[in-house]
Amino acid sequence: MLVRHRDGREYLDLTAGWGVTCLGHCHPALIEALSRQLRCCMQTPNCNLSYTGSQAEAAKLLVSISPQALTKVFFASSETEATEGAIIVEPIQGEGGVNVPPAGYLKGLREIANRHDILLIFDEIQTGMGRTGKMVHVGGRGLLIGCELATALSTRCLEEGVIVNVTHAKVLRIFPALNIDLPTLEKGLRTVSRILKEL
Repeated sequence: MLVRHRDGREYLDLTAGWGVTCLGHCHPALIEALSRQLRCCMQTPNCNLSYTGSQAEAAKLLVSISPQALTKVFFASSETEATEGAIIVEPIQGEGGVNVPPAGYLKGLREIANRHDILLIFDEIQTGMGRTGKMVHVGGRGLLIGCELATALSTRCLEEGVIVNVTHAKVLRIFPALNIDLPTLEKGLRTVSRILKEL
């Protein structure tokens, strides 16, 4: 995305604000959503003790764009809070130089996690939300910035198909995601996918 300096020079931001500015810097739809939310409520208590309409809408949106098996959402403050023990891997390493794993690597991790009842988390902060032309880079094996639970583990401590999203009770982080309609989202995904294929 382009960042414009006040003197008119343009810079290409290849980090997308370290993964948080998928709509671009100061996108009008994002500014409007943030302003609207600021007029209503900036912060709520711990998300496990309170519930907001914005959280409900964001949860519905996340479920609608996630693999079919994922039907529930839990908002957490951090990856540490969301997971206490797991294999955590980036499907494509972002900060280390855009390193793509060898064929079969992620599938092998899934098999190891299943065999030992270990939670496998695909950290899609750099690859999810359309950055590789798909909402979820690893398809049914991961999701957004969350996880897919191994079936054996899910029966012991968590429900199968739970989306863990690192936002906690920060209403301002949840609400802006709701300001983009699905047709616009799908159009953007097609554009990113086309550009990546041309590279």
